Amino acid sequence: MRKGYLSELFVSFQGEGLFAGRRHLFVRLSGCHLRCRYCDTPGSLERAANYAVFAHDQPAFSGSNPLTAADVRSHAKHVLAAARGADGTAITGG
Repeated sequence: MRKGYLSELFVSFQGEGLFAGRRHLFVRLSGCHLRCRYCDTPGSLERAANYAVFAHDQPAFSGSNPLTAADVRSHAKHVLAAARGADGTAITGG
C-alpha cells in the first residue's frame, strides 16, 4: 500500500486563479522536490513527521506521517462535513 506525506488539510477560500473567492478543500502535501522560486509554502519542502487537520479554523486532528489515501479521504470527509461542503479541491505542496 502506497503512503504519502501530508502537511495540512483545511477548507478556505481560493486566493488565486480561475476559482479565486470560492471555498476549497486544501490538501497540502509535504516533501516537494521542485524548489520553485515562487513557492508560498516553504514549510512543505521537507517531509513532515506530523500533519494537522483543521475544521472551523481550529485544529481538529493531528497525526503522524506517512498516511494512506484512505486516511486523507477520511479526514477530508470530516472537514467537509464541518464546513458544510466546498466548491472544489486544491492539492498543493509536496
